Amino acid sequence: MRWNSLISILTILIAGFCSPKAMALAKYEPTQGCYLGVYIQQDPIAPGNIYAFETTVGKKHACYLTYCGWSGPFPSQWAEYVKAQGASAIQIGFEPSYGLDTVTDSAYIRKWAQDAHASRMPVFIRWASEMNLSEFIWSGDTAKYVEKWRLLYNIFKEEAPNVVMVWAPNWSPTASIHSYYPGDEYVDWVGVDMYMGLGTGTTDTRDPRDKIKFVYDNYSAAPHNKPIMFPEWAATHAYLNGTTAYNCVDYGIANTNLIYDQLSTEFPKIKLITWFDYDSRSINHADFSITDNYSIITNYHRAISDSYYLSSIPQDTSLLNVCFSNPTAEQIITSNQYLSITTYPAYALNSVVYTINGEFFSRQTSQYDQPYWDIAAYDDGYYEIKVQGYTPDGIFDYDIIDTIIDKNNDYLSIIIDNDQSGFSTSGGGWYLSTSQSDRYGDNYWYHMAGSNATASWRPVLPNAGEYEVFAWWSVHINRATDAPYLISSASGSTTIRVNQEANGGRWNSLGTYYFNQGNSGYVALSNDADDIVIADAVRFVRNTKWVELQDWALYNP
Repeated sequence: MRWNSLISILTILIAGFCSPKAMALAKYEPTQGCYLGVYIQQDPIAPGNIYAFETTVGKKHACYLTYCGWSGPFPSQWAEYVKAQGASAIQIGFEPSYGLDTVTDSAYIRKWAQDAHASRMPVFIRWASEMNLSEFIWSGDTAKYVEKWRLLYNIFKEEAPNVVMVWAPNWSPTASIHSYYPGDEYVDWVGVDMYMGLGTGTTDTRDPRDKIKFVYDNYSAAPHNKPIMFPEWAATHAYLNGTTAYNCVDYGIANTNLIYDQLSTEFPKIKLITWFDYDSRSINHADFSITDNYSIITNYHRAISDSYYLSSIPQDTSLLNVCFSNPTAEQIITSNQYLSITTYPAYALNSVVYTINGEFFSRQTSQYDQPYWDIAAYDDGYYEIKVQGYTPDGIFDYDIIDTIIDKNNDYLSIIIDNDQSGFSTSGGGWYLSTSQSDRYGDNYWYHMAGSNATASWRPVLPNAGEYEVFAWWSVHINRATDAPYLISSASGSTTIRVNQEANGGRWNSLGTYYFNQGNSGYVALSNDADDIVIADAVRFVRNTKWVELQDWALYNP
């Protein structure tokens, strides 16, 4: 009896120390190993080119990093590019660029979250990081910071179950770090940003491992038990002191090795490490790039070659994936349709709800039931279709697609990107850029404010008629708030001024105009504005309204 009693007591104690909460893995947390991550948007050799970077360093990376300011769109095209290159996940440094007061539950952030969900891949959101540094607009008010963090956490939980919210202070100063912590139930992962050789004009002689211990020791262990990540880290191999350039390759290699060679034994709870590959000597004195020095490339290749460093993130099978199989996104529908969906994993759904343009359309009890969409009652135009699927145990997912009803076959869309026929610039001073991930296509042109430069988009239209004109730009805090687009159509010229600090990464309507057949009409953007103007892509969409039979010839090429 005494022995049985002792076993019972030990069982209770072990259960107490190893509670399910403490032992459970966080979302996307690997059981062993550490995911490889990197930022390469400004890599000096192959900026943003995943294939070129991975060929150079000799190993695939699981996660790629980019940045987004508040009011900027989710970088959907960049996410698709990353996925197409075989990477598993993305990290986004999401920054409340205009201060915490602008962060509200709005259509903007709901759409942003929905687009993050539509990427169908793990998305690590590092929102308002390094909040313990006083220079950031989101630092100082800890109560408001926690309030806004919790707001976003709840929005992402509802709209984007594939998102991981990463709370990430800088390694120093440590005094205020705890006061910014939103609480265990509102944080998925914890990050710590740290560099070696940053901003001093000399090298930093501290041990990099000592710089991460405060965050690591406090948040990887009980009561928090969070997986830890390096959202940003790097060691310099060259620096500027004043105007004098210095090389410190041995320093960069030594510090790299202190981290990568010791991580598995000294910091096993660090589960993702992201190198910030950027020659930033013009900004903070340090060159953190990998690919511009053979010795650094060789050492980085050796450091990450260990199997401990993981090149892929497995799909979390606890997350339901509901997707439309019919119709597909942007499909042009000319006749009635059966709506159908697919699910992954093969969960059984006991409730499937369809809405069209926000209005209830159909409810089914199985993913295999296909409601019939009779389009006779719908006008030609754009429609948003949403499906929400629920399992018996409460797991939820959804899909949203935009589709086009075109019963009279009059739909026409012509896109002119900044590197295609029909686009031209004049006046000089235009610069090509790839820095913002919400661009259309591979790149875009930009020009400083002034009065003598113009970019033009001139389509060849197969028929005369009404066309809606759209423009696409990438956003940043340095963009013009009054960028002037001139639309020259059959009825004259109209200038529309737009705010390019907002609504980037999507098609923005400039209005509907009547154009003659041929190439006499055009759209022009000048730099007569209050800041940088962005010349990216313009789209001409022929009106999809139902037309009378006698007008058919105008719309049927």
